[in-house]
Amino acid sequence: MQTVWIASYPKSGNTWVRAFLMQLVWGEAQNLTLANLGTYFAASSGRQWYDAAFDAPTASLDEGALLHLRHKAIRLIAQNTNGTVFVKTHSPLAAWGTRPNQHLIPPDLTRGALYIVRNPLDIVPSAARHYGITFDDMIDLMASDDFASAGTSDHVPEKIGSWNAHVKGWTAGTDKPLQPGKQVPQVVRYEDMVSDPLGTFSLITRYLGIQVPRARMNRAIRRSSFSALQQDERQNGFVERSSHTDGFFSVGKPGAGIAELNDEQIVRVVQTQGEMMRRCGYPTDHYGHG
Repeated sequence: MQTVWIASYPKSGNTWVRAFLMQLVWGEAQNLTLANLGTYFAASSGRQWYDAAFDAPTASLDEGALLHLRHKAIRLIAQNTNGTVFVKTHSPLAAWGTRPNQHLIPPDLTRGALYIVRNPLDIVPSAARHYGITFDDMIDLMASDDFASAGTSDHVPEKIGSWNAHVKGWTAGTDKPLQPGKQVPQVVRYEDMVSDPLGTFSLITRYLGIQVPRARMNRAIRRSSFSALQQDERQNGFVERSSHTDGFFSVGKPGAGIAELNDEQIVRVVQTQGEMMRRCGYPTDHYGHG
């Protein structure tokens, strides 16, 4: 078995893409909710896989020891899944060492990847609320190569790094060790998922080789729309919701996060992330800081 990665920086639309694929591939004949995401999508940081790879609890292991278990853990995910193996990750497409088996995204276990990118000016408020920190602290983390998620009882710590390096690594193309067939990751923008869901999600299905009738596509898009996911979370809860927030799905409208930042904060984001912002089609000059 080989893996298709659903990759993104935190709070960039990863859950939305997974919800769409769940409804499209498995939701035709059954009523699926956010509670079912874990059935169809593993997480590269899921501690149960590391415990299985170590054959013992990993709570006491340090970051280095967990990294050495990563490939074995991901191989176990693949071995325990029938068909295409979809794995969520916030890891960068980078190496943590110098040997071939030290890539965070193992080339030999990878079939392809979807990468979702979002304007960092919108990520800041959303991620700050998720992590329970200030906007200024989130801006600092998004500029830091040392940024990593904290470990929990369910997840091992996961290296994330800066937004600029994260996006650059995943969108660089075939010069990165993604997989032997050298398929370029399919990159989609959060903003395009909002403005043109049919066109953007069609890019995803073509990349994955999924062919379904238009009516089925439209139904999956409706069932995974932001408003539908908000209602699902209100009714059934969502295990990925942070304890720092009242809801995982708050606003989701492009530009809503930017409106929460002051001029100084916008300048700081543009100064540290401007290169990749412009490459991804997020202009910086109209903020007066480009």
